[in-house]
Amino acid sequence: MPGDVFRHLETAALERKPAEFMRILERALGISAERAHHIVTDQGGEPLLVAAKALGTPADMLLRVLVLLNPVIAESVVRVFDLAKVYDMLPREAALRLVASLRIARRNRQSVEPLGQTRRPLDAAGRGP
Repeated sequence: MPGDVFRHLETAALERKPAEFMRILERALGISAERAHHIVTDQGGEPLLVAAKALGTPADMLLRVLVLLNPVIAESVVRVFDLAKVYDMLPREAALRLVASLRIARRNRQSVEPLGQTRRPLDAAGRGP
């Protein structure tokens, strides 16, 4: 599975299809579409580093993705290499914990009832009104 995920992510970046990249990232990490969008569009690149590290993405592939997916990052060679250094220093366990917190936030948000819908109290037998 990881090899396929890497290949699909890299292909989406090579083809300059950020929406496809976001969908793959969303499925691979089990995060919301909103979070995937933030990760891909963040101008600094750090959220993408965390996601890539959590997936175990090879460093050379990450560099290609950074340069192709985010034109702002690609403008600065120094920035790309700084991000590569951070990637090398970032423990995978830390990245996995950060991604897990995004999943928990997603589940918590999904469990909140939409506005305008209220729960009706249950009686002692667990029945509603």
